[in-house]
Amino acid sequence: MKKQLFVWASGILMAACSTTQEDSAIVIDLTAPTDTVCYLSEIADSIVYYPLAVPYLVEAEVLGKYIYAYSRMDNSLRMFDRNNKQLVKNISFGALIGGPGYQPYFAIPANTHFPFEKEEWFICPRREEKGNNVFYSSAILNTLTEEWGESIAFPDYGYAQINDYVIKYRPGTIMITKRDTIQWFNRDMKLIKEDVLDELVLDYPYVGLYEKFNVLKDKVYYHAPTSHVIYEVSPEQDPIPLYRFELGSHRSRFKEFADYELTTKMGYKNEKYNSSPYYLLRSSKISEHYIWGAYNYKGKTIAVLFDKANERTYTLPTKNRFDRVDYPIVEGGLTNDLDGGLDFWPKRISKNGEIFTWYTVEELKAKVAQSHSGQMKNPDTARRLKEMLDNLPEDVNVIVAVLKEKKVKN
Repeated sequence: MKKQLFVWASGILMAACSTTQEDSAIVIDLTAPTDTVCYLSEIADSIVYYPLAVPYLVEAEVLGKYIYAYSRMDNSLRMFDRNNKQLVKNISFGALIGGPGYQPYFAIPANTHFPFEKEEWFICPRREEKGNNVFYSSAILNTLTEEWGESIAFPDYGYAQINDYVIKYRPGTIMITKRDTIQWFNRDMKLIKEDVLDELVLDYPYVGLYEKFNVLKDKVYYHAPTSHVIYEVSPEQDPIPLYRFELGSHRSRFKEFADYELTTKMGYKNEKYNSSPYYLLRSSKISEHYIWGAYNYKGKTIAVLFDKANERTYTLPTKNRFDRVDYPIVEGGLTNDLDGGLDFWPKRISKNGEIFTWYTVEELKAKVAQSHSGQMKNPDTARRLKEMLDNLPEDVNVIVAVLKEKKVKN
């Protein structure tokens, strides 16, 4: 009974705050009929492909001069020149087992690893073991000279360095809803301020700290899973609610979250999760002209593309497949009518605003083999893509695909 009263009272408090702080947010309405198909040619002129040799690629970042790719196979950060697509440097962090005292955990979904306007500097989260004790920290690595800069020690795992600041995200405790909170620290780990956000958030068990934050040029955006609001956050000002998802009757209630056991089991293979009547929002990625979101509904993932300029919403059904560790991978998105390649949905938005993803050579070849270049918007581009795939060096196994967006009229 006490738990029910708490949830009820918390809901009243959340609603009151929402009316005062969320009114100015632009609404992304998921209750009204939307377009269920978006062709790639509507938002992009072409795709630029970068063939790379990266065994077991798990993370990448596209910047102005370089493409950085993290290989889990040899625990290394590889730098490729974007102009000639050649390997510049392979920075080894040592063996994953039996290596040096610390290991970087770069293999996490984020675009916060490179500070604004410092492309050659890599913010490296580190995990260090000394005996039975585990320590977490962050250090700056100059990728050109391979020299380490200043290190910041964290009290525990729940911290991250973004640009020149350290943040701590404190979600709702499992099975108990609390106010969503972000704490800001300086490099000396002194608390600068604490942001208490509008919503109650019950955290997904498989979404890490870093995936909730997006760095876009000189701004930081925050969108926690299950949260209905996308914020601009800063250590200098209060959080600004920019966008709000309207879900109507599909908005989840926190008591039902507990009933569906979403915090105790991996939802994608949980029968109760798959019968949930609510839209369970996932973290969004922010680019200059678009919001790239998604929600789960009855075991399916629906991709959401929101056009900022026209305030137009697309809800695009996708398919889920699972990798070797049962992590869900979304297939589908924007229908590729440009060059016959795979349908496009970004894995990352770079800090410079470039929209990109990556594929294995095998899956891209399989898709191109089934396409007819004459049916594409750019038949010549489709033929060039096929020729590129047919003439790749044997060691190339990954293709990084970067959208070349159309110019948007303001």
